[in-house]
Order: sequence, then C-alpha cells, then structure tokens
Amino acid sequence: MKRLHFCLVLAALLSACNQAATPPLATPVSAPRSAGGGGAGCPGGLSGAECDAYKDGIKAGLADRSAGQTDSFRRHESEFDPRFQASYRAGYATGWYNNGK
Repeated sequence: MKRLHFCLVLAALLSACNQAATPPLATPVSAPRSAGGGGAGCPGGLSGAECDAYKDGIKAGLADRSAGQTDSFRRHESEFDPRFQASYRAGYATGWYNNGK
C-alpha cells in the first residue's frame, strides 16, 4: 500500500513538472515611433503632447508599482488623451517594469 501511494505521489509531481509556466499578466510594450524631433527623455522621436503623455505614463507606472498596485495603465484612462494612449502605455510600462529607466 505504501508503495502504491509513493508511486501516485511521484506521478503527480512529475506531471506537474511538464506543465507550461503561466505567462505574465501583462508584458512591457515598446514606445511608438513618430515623425519629428525627439523630446528630452522620450524615445523614438516622440515630441510635444505625445512626449508629455509618455512622461506622465512613467510617473503613473512608478507610483502604482511603489503603491503595490497591479500593472494596469487603464486605471489612469481619464488622465491622458486617447490619441496618445500608445505613448502613455509605453511610458507606464517603462515606469512600472523598468523603474522609469
């Protein structure tokens, strides 16, 4: 009986090792590219309001991470112009995942 129990436990452990790891809930995004001169501290040639949205996203990402929040830029949707969502999201990911760097 002990041998059967041991075999069942061993089989369960081995089958757990073959399961795929769960992917992260969110993945970092790269900053979008636009035409024109780049703003200071903004990647990919972002400038003007687009660069400002990126920087605001960094601040929000840093604040959320330090407050123990999940990595969801969507909680800040009222804080940025929807036209610059991609820039804000990229900045948020930079703040949350890369400590703003």
